[in-house]
Amino acid sequence: MKHTPIALAVRLVCIVCLGLALLTAGAGCSHKKKGAAVVPADSKSLPPPAKTLARPTPAPPCPPTPQSERSVAVRAQREADLRNQFRLASLTLGAPIYIRIFKESKELEVWVERGERFKLFKKYPIARFSGGLGPKMREGDLQAPEGFYAVTAERMNPWSNFHLAFNVGYPNEYDLLRGATGGAIMVHGKKDSVGCFAMTDPAIEEIYTIADYALNSGQLSFPVHIFPFRMTVANLMRHTRSPHLPFWRNLLRGYTLFELTRLPPTVSLNNQAYAFTTGKPVRPTTLVAQVQPPARTTQPVATARTLPQNPRPAQQAALQETRPAAAPAPARPARLTTTQATRMAPPATPVRRSGQAIP
Repeated sequence: MKHTPIALAVRLVCIVCLGLALLTAGAGCSHKKKGAAVVPADSKSLPPPAKTLARPTPAPPCPPTPQSERSVAVRAQREADLRNQFRLASLTLGAPIYIRIFKESKELEVWVERGERFKLFKKYPIARFSGGLGPKMREGDLQAPEGFYAVTAERMNPWSNFHLAFNVGYPNEYDLLRGATGGAIMVHGKKDSVGCFAMTDPAIEEIYTIADYALNSGQLSFPVHIFPFRMTVANLMRHTRSPHLPFWRNLLRGYTLFELTRLPPTVSLNNQAYAFTTGKPVRPTTLVAQVQPPARTTQPVATARTLPQNPRPAQQAALQETRPAAAPAPARPARLTTTQATRMAPPATPVRRSGQAIP
């Protein structure tokens, strides 16, 4: 069959039209290759995707202290009065605290951090403690311990049979090294004690509430330092025949360091004895965490080997070296000779004798 030129032209036009139709349909197809990204036509007008920043891991919160209905009620009852007392003393309720106990004078001191030093807030009388002066050696000796301890949140006891209480942390590393036994030494309420420190209910309510605020405000533990008496040279001289004198001389160093700096010392162990370095005004307070050699301190510390012989507090004796020298005494005037003294002497007053006139 022979095709005419007109028929061929018509067929060619039909083929071209069909091809254009297929191309137009393919341009509107939304098929894409597997894994290909779809970019919208107006991508320039869209905002750039936000960058994901890695947030720093927050520090673990301080473990909260245990609470009971009694402790919550005491806190609500004492809070307003304590805040007023702290305000009058220029202190903050919830600031880090430090506790000292003196057996002989039956006193418990609460110190509160202000700035870079600790300030005495109040002295509480101890109603009773069992035993006498000296450290606790074994379980059942009815003796209250002496040494350097720390109280954490877990050692607070709001369910105590003695109203409220906290465990001082006996035995510590030093006690364990010398073979001491026993435990559960408390500072509690009521007026009776068996190896503990009874403070009466009103006193323990204040002390417990202050400690509870400090621990829940970021202080990991607060130090409790227990001494037989105020560690002065005069008091040590009264107990020169005591078998505990070497142990008390060791306690003297930590006591004196606080008296000089008003910062609780950092306590460690060295050669089976307490070792001390100057403390820092930071909230975490860790005592006797592990056996480590002590660092040298720049603060003058009166040791048992260099105690002055006069009955003067150790801290005053240590500070005596830092006092400025006294001004030199003024020079005495030169002594006059006999001739000069005669010339400078005033004329003598004539003495009137009986029956004689004065010329």
